[in-house]
Amino acid sequence: LRCPGGLPGTCAAGRLNTSLGCTSCKEGLAPSVDGTCEVCSGEVAVLVAVAVFLVLAVTGVYVMAARQNPATQQSSVVLLACVFGQLVSVLQQLGVLGAFSVTVPAPFDEILAVVKAINPSANSLNLKCAADFSPVASFSLQVFIVILFIMISVAVHIISTKIVYKTSVFRRQYVLTVTCGTIF
Repeated sequence: LRCPGGLPGTCAAGRLNTSLGCTSCKEGLAPSVDGTCEVCSGEVAVLVAVAVFLVLAVTGVYVMAARQNPATQQSSVVLLACVFGQLVSVLQQLGVLGAFSVTVPAPFDEILAVVKAINPSANSLNLKCAADFSPVASFSLQVFIVILFIMISVAVHIISTKIVYKTSVFRRQYVLTVTCGTIF
């Protein structure tokens, strides 16, 4: 879609024909779903909101893990956590299948459409509107998001153990383990 075909140097609307494979957008534009580039509008606020939500979500998972005692945990809670983990895994797999442009029969195509709608994409955040990222830098940000979650979890753990519990970071290490295990 970025390269509609035709004479050499022909790119979709808003794309730079000097970039390799028409990957880059012109200044002030961001990639859209149809392969063209459109004007940035308010995406920086969305990025900030997503970042705040992610930090709050990691903090919430940490607080839930810190308040429970694994020894007294009921088996129904463990079963529910396992079922939820499997559901997330299936949704991720269906999201990957939905990313392929393959025609599938009904009702599977409708299931893939619903999963695609609820499955967030890093490309939908339009990082290019916040800063000018090369394709390699954008890909690297997407890959290292896991490390970012771990760093946020460790920061919340250190703050929690030092300020709230006033103990050694290693004394409550199981909470960090549970938090990272729940997120991933």
